[in-house]
Amino acid sequence: MPENLLPNPKGPIYVIDNSFLVDYLVNENRPELPPEPGTWIAPDLLQLEFISALRSLILSGAMTEEESLNLLDDFFGISLFLFPTTKEQLLRCLTLSHRFTVYDAAYVVLAREMNATLVTHDLRLAREAEKLVEVFTGE
Repeated sequence: MPENLLPNPKGPIYVIDNSFLVDYLVNENRPELPPEPGTWIAPDLLQLEFISALRSLILSGAMTEEESLNLLDDFFGISLFLFPTTKEQLLRCLTLSHRFTVYDAAYVVLAREMNATLVTHDLRLAREAEKLVEVFTGE
């Protein structure tokens, strides 16, 4: 998946995962963003992971359904390019499944293909992914 699939990429390309996105949108003390502005991308499974995280927050009593709907509006307001996962990417995810969950592998595969930095708050993912791609955790 070449970088030219992005309309007018500006600066570095960042693949954002759900752990970072939820922390950024939910927490009052927002995590630090990478120092250089860039283009944000993710596999389209991010949408489902984000909804699942909101559901968990509702069920735990950490947020109301109304608050979750506001966060969903915030999610759709982010300048973020979502990429459908291709058959070839699915196969790469499967080959990496001994190192990552297949969900996490989707972010790593996209970061590798796009020569992008993976932005995550999942420290276990970060430790393993940094063997394959550049990683930013904000810490």
